[in-house]
Amino acid sequence: MANKYRFELNQKECIFCAACASVAPGHFFVDAEKQIAQVSKQPETDEELQACRAAMINCPLNAITEVAVSDAT
Repeated sequence: MANKYRFELNQKECIFCAACASVAPGHFFVDAEKQIAQVSKQPETDEELQACRAAMINCPLNAITEVAVSDAT
């Protein structure tokens, strides 16, 4: 059984600073004017996973969480 990881962004915690989007632009989208922040793409490679983890670490309010998802293949 392999583990995959997904990232979730808590909109109630987010201050729309775009730190995540600057670290992992292909995975996080932020529009401060419209107060929209979201995970736009989940990581598919180890490199993408590391970028998403860096974005999570750089979030000033810890609004991003990493969740292990079991893949039953």
